[in-house]
Amino acid sequence: MNEKSKEKSLIAQEVAVNHNDLFLQLTERWQDGQYAQVADYIRHDVSFSNRANLIDFCVYFANYLGMRELLVLQKLI
Repeated sequence: MNEKSKEKSLIAQEVAVNHNDLFLQLTERWQDGQYAQVADYIRHDVSFSNRANLIDFCVYFANYLGMRELLVLQKLI
């Protein structure tokens, strides 16, 4: 593996870790009752303008909090 490939791989791993941290934070805030803040963050944060990131978050969110909560989030977004 050349240097550029290694660098891209490290960046991809870093992005995945950052997304997992973000997903965890948003899920915890939701559980703390900060519904409007979570929905507002998702609506306005540039990382969620990428549809794949939004889908990944929805899958994560549904896995941890269930479909009922995801449907509530959907209505707020």
